[in-house]
Amino acid sequence: MNIKLLTPFLALALSLSACKDKHADHDHAKPGDGKKASAHKHEHTPPHGGPPVVLGEEEYHLEFVRDAAAGKLQCYLMDGHMDKFVRIAAPAIEVTAMATQTA
Repeated sequence: MNIKLLTPFLALALSLSACKDKHADHDHAKPGDGKKASAHKHEHTPPHGGPPVVLGEEEYHLEFVRDAAAGKLQCYLMDGHMDKFVRIAAPAIEVTAMATQTA
């Protein structure tokens, strides 16, 4: 595998795994929807073990999974609770990753 192709994907995976889910300590109740907020903490567990990325106000999640053998980085679009896949018409998406240097 070409290391020039692998480096951006590794940087993306590392940066995404460092992202913290800022909504992990509350439920999805919103004012006026008739739901009561529960006191328990909930978590979203990605089904493939990849790092989760929250989209919007937890309407959707992305899960990135690296397939080293195939030389691919797969992306799964999940619902707000990460228990159902969401199908979209686009056959592919474009992800831009920037490598950063750490001390």
